[in-house]
Amino acid sequence: MTRRLLPVIALLTASLGAPARASAVTYYLNFNPYSTLTATSICYYAFGMGCEEQNFLTLINGYRQQYGLVPLKPSVALMSSSSWMSGDMAAKNYFNHIDSLGRDPYTRMAQFGYGYSTARGENIAAGNSSAQATFDQWRTECDPDASGRCTYRHNLNMLDPSYRVIGIGRAYGAYSSYGWYWTTDFGGLADATIAGY
Repeated sequence: MTRRLLPVIALLTASLGAPARASAVTYYLNFNPYSTLTATSICYYAFGMGCEEQNFLTLINGYRQQYGLVPLKPSVALMSSSSWMSGDMAAKNYFNHIDSLGRDPYTRMAQFGYGYSTARGENIAAGNSSAQATFDQWRTECDPDASGRCTYRHNLNMLDPSYRVIGIGRAYGAYSSYGWYWTTDFGGLADATIAGY
């Protein structure tokens, strides 16, 4: 069975009060011409939600359900913020919560339209192409504090009971150190969400 990679160019444009700039980021979709696709195995790219982003939303909501927590809805503002952040890290080859414009996650979320006085958080990851691998990394990562004790901060973000919405961004940079970059932005107030999720 042969696999081909189809490049899809996505322009991540700044919106909702964010700086006026755009980054071209190449996304790759695995394509197997010999597989049988069913209606349930096809996913559509809409509002920044590619197949892997949709898979991640399913994983995190299933995980939260195990703990009796409400499912997260994709926020339009947080999808824009997280997609921009992943694209920026991939295009500019860095890995940090402070973006290339010097903004922390909360400033960036506000500039993309999510500036509410509510619980907010961000997870970033790099090196994994799939939602499952990224989810597993965040679920099990030790995240040691200054004394070396595990805090599991990424996992705690995913299970924070105050969160109601999420933004999920995934981008690929061919010349970057890690290849794939992921960002999830979380918020405690349900703003404008993407219908159907």
